[in-house]
Formats: sequence, C-alpha cells, structure tokens
Amino acid sequence: MTVSRILGIDASNITSGGGLVHLSSILNSNNIDNCGFISVFVFSSSSTLNLLPDFPWLYKVSHPLLDKSPLFRFIWQIFYSQKSCRQFNVDVLFVPGGIYLGFFPRIVSMSQNMLPFNLSELFRYRFSKTTFRLLVVRLLQIFTFLRSAGVIFLTKFSSNVVTSSLPFPLNDYIIIPHGINPIYFSEPLLQNSIHSFSTTSPFSLVYVSIIDVYKHQVNVVKAISLLRANFNWPLQLNLIGPSYLPAFKRFSSAIYSHDPNHQWISYHGALSPTEISLFYKHSHLALFASSCENLPIILLEKMSSGLPVACANIRPMSDIFPANIGLFDPLNIFSIYKSLYSLISSPSLRAHSSRQSFKSSLDYSWNKCANETFAYLSSFTN
Repeated sequence: MTVSRILGIDASNITSGGGLVHLSSILNSNNIDNCGFISVFVFSSSSTLNLLPDFPWLYKVSHPLLDKSPLFRFIWQIFYSQKSCRQFNVDVLFVPGGIYLGFFPRIVSMSQNMLPFNLSELFRYRFSKTTFRLLVVRLLQIFTFLRSAGVIFLTKFSSNVVTSSLPFPLNDYIIIPHGINPIYFSEPLLQNSIHSFSTTSPFSLVYVSIIDVYKHQVNVVKAISLLRANFNWPLQLNLIGPSYLPAFKRFSSAIYSHDPNHQWISYHGALSPTEISLFYKHSHLALFASSCENLPIILLEKMSSGLPVACANIRPMSDIFPANIGLFDPLNIFSIYKSLYSLISSPSLRAHSSRQSFKSSLDYSWNKCANETFAYLSSFTN
C-alpha cells in the first residue's frame, strides 16, 4: 500500500542568493511523487513565495510575521510553525536555511553557509554588526543541527568543518551537492592567442559574485592591473553581483586607483541568470577568488559555461575544480597574477581548462539533487 506523505518546508529565512536558487530549483524538478509526497507546504515571506514555481501540489503559506525582520520570523517559528505544520498534517519539516527555533518534532535541516563556521573568515568583518550576526547564526545553526533528525551537507568538506564544531555527534547526515541551471551550459570554444585581441576587441575576464570582504575583488583588480602594465595586454574586467557596503567602498577605491578613467573595469551590479549567461558567452576567462564557500553555485555555473576558469586554491573549490590548472591563493596578488598569466598567455592551457571544467560540471544536476533530497526527507516519515 502506498503511503501518502506531506512535506513542510520552513523557508522563513530564505530570501535571496544560493538558498533561494536551491529551493526554487529542487521544487522546479516537479518530481516529489517519486518519493511518496503528495503535497508540499512552503512557509515563507510573500516576496520569497512569489519567486517560487507554481504546481498543483505546491502550497505557499505566509503570515504577517514572515514579511518582517528576522526577529519576527523567529517569533513565527516559536509560536506558529508547529501549529501550521499540524494544521496541514505535515509529516516532516525541511529547514534549508539551517535555523529552526520552533517545536515541530521531526525536522531535517541543511548547511549552506560556511562563514559562521570559519572564524578566520568571519573575523574579516572585524568588530561589526555582521560579525555579531554571524556568531549568532553559528550558535543557532549548531542548536538546529543537533536537534535535527538529519542534516544535509553540500560537500564532504563542509560536513567535516561543521561536525568538528559540534559538541555532540549528529543523529544522521547526508551529502547532496547542488545542481546547475541548464541556461549556463555551453560547449567550450576555440581559444585564440592573446595577440589576436586589441583595445577595440579586448580579452574579457568576468567575475560574478557579491562584492564582499572574503571575495577579494580588490586583489583581482590589482593583479590584472599588473598584467596590463607589464605586458600591455588589452584586458577588460567585468564584475557582476550585489555588494556589501564596507567592502564596496574599498573596491571602489581600488577601481579609482587602477582605472581612474573607467577604461577597463566595469561593475554591473546584480544581474539576472539570463543576463549573466550572456556575459559568459561574450567573455574569454572566468574568475572565482572567494576564500570561504560551502559549494559555490556560481563556480559550478562558470565551469558549465565553456570558459577557462581561474579559481581560488582553497577547499572546497580545489576539490570541485577538475585539475591543478589556474588555481591561485586569493590572498596573494602575485599568485593571482601568475595564474592569470599562465592561462592568458597559453591558448592550449585555456582550452584544456575549459574542457576539463565543462566535463566536471556535467556531474551536477538539479534533478539529481531534488531526487536525492526528497528521498532523504521521505526516509524520516516512515
């Protein structure tokens, strides 16, 4: 006899970024019935719910408290989440945001943010509200993970880091990587010599990520500026993503110092996936210089774009990246410089990088991620 199960998803702290991409993508797979679920109830803010797909089995539930600040969303968890789950006969509650203060007894949580568990990276924010917030997140996630029936990690690396920070073992956990939006997939193209580019048709580098203290855009700017000065190469840098204001101020200062006339650096802010995919199609090399990640969706998207990629040599990026090509220390400007020099000066190395990156990206699928996630959640309803 088939058992009909109902899944609840507490997305009360999912508002943007990778968390929203993950949630929307696994729901878009539209294959919950393969794991025995007949319906899914998502509890979140109206703005988040409006960004999720529509299916007959998907019910979007909001509350006035969920449209307010994080404090009010925690109040909703404590006083209303269990009641809502009981009202809709939820069998298991999935918490992809990693924090749950409510009283529903059967929860499965997820670790998507490494910053709270990497203190050296966390303290790049110095004595600030962001530092305090991340320390609070660390404590609340530890509390949530320890009371969860199961925890989903994105990589073996993240599971090792987080579990080593816990005072007690987890009840259960599994590793389920993210997927990649098919819009980014593009076969690698022929790589041309740097000497075939000019000031009117420059060699274009693209770095997609939030402007933040652990993303090291300033070091990237300095390294490329050195390459331009030393070799007179026609290099152009496009940076895409939202920004953290204190980091953006330092970034703006670096642009003013190295490109005061705005000749080769362009900052485009946050763009849609379609706009980003178009940038990839018109670029010649992608960069990723973050020093703290869990499983960066943006890096996977770069790898799938058919571009050669220069990437930070820090885990988990060095685990994901297919070969020891184009890796650099994001804290060391000369290391970035050497990595970019080796790729830009060698079309054959760029071709090898793009082929290997593209091949590795084929291992990541949102359908696979969704199937494994729903199967794991279903295992706690027996």
